[in-house]
Amino acid sequence: MDQVAAKTDAIMVLNVSGPRLDAVNAPAFRETIGAVIDRGHNRIILNFAAVQSIDSSGIGVLVGLLKRTGRFGDIVLTQLTPTVQKVFKLTRMDRIFSIFPDAASALAALEES
Repeated sequence: MDQVAAKTDAIMVLNVSGPRLDAVNAPAFRETIGAVIDRGHNRIILNFAAVQSIDSSGIGVLVGLLKRTGRFGDIVLTQLTPTVQKVFKLTRMDRIFSIFPDAASALAALEES
């Protein structure tokens, strides 16, 4: 579901395969990203450019993964499509997750924190 796009010393950048993050594929997504977290990568940038839709299952998995990263971890999102961005605004998840236009700006923000 995900492929490694780039890796810095402490931050993993992953492309999320599309076109949906929903009840059908959310469990596999949780397992894939959970394995990355379990390997010690607790600062993750997820590129959502290919994701055209997300439902409550997808959002629930993202929240669970954010909690799993721990106190010093973070999951940030980049390149949300307009439809996905609308869902994040409607659910107020845009207040929980940092959202950036691209991986470079997300990386810069995480490196500063």
